[in-house]
Amino acid sequence: MNRGFLIIAQTDVERKQATALAYSIKIHNSDAQISLVVGDLGEVEDHYEEPFDNIIEFPFNSKIQSRSNDWQLWWVTPYESNIVIDCACILNTDITT
Repeated sequence: MNRGFLIIAQTDVERKQATALAYSIKIHNSDAQISLVVGDLGEVEDHYEEPFDNIIEFPFNSKIQSRSNDWQLWWVTPYESNIVIDCACILNTDITT
């Protein structure tokens, strides 16, 4: 995989937000690769999995505050080029360029 989106979501509320963000990305960029990054794979509810191509667990101990885990994205990304988007965002346009 060459390019993709990374979204960190540690809590249930953040996973809901990340799911909405993933769907908003797919609406305008249907071929986009999107990965959800979480602290514990066991906490991810099945109904949040559908819009994501990957659900990845942080390799090191994670903090509940999402931004304090950004440094770990270097080790978990499956992409060569990344766009990291805060889970509380929504995209309303095509950003493939």
